[in-house]
Amino acid sequence: MEGDTVAFRDTYSGPHDGKFLGLTPTGRRVEVEEIHIVRFVDGHIAEHYYTGEDLGMMRQLGVLPEMDTCAIAVIRRPSM
Repeated sequence: MEGDTVAFRDTYSGPHDGKFLGLTPTGRRVEVEEIHIVRFVDGHIAEHYYTGEDLGMMRQLGVLPEMDTCAIAVIRRPSM
């Protein structure tokens, strides 16, 4: 914590056993890391920034393929 701002990292995990983001339950377990930065003013949250590993979570749920099975496009600029 520095001044009025705190940053923290957490990991949540559990089974996907209920409707989530419109997805029917898959029964798969997920583990997702997050980073939060929170700024307080007069003891209340004034700003909250979050980043999480949502792409990895979707892969763990089986919604997206693993990276080794994804097609990767290479865009080349025309020669000058």
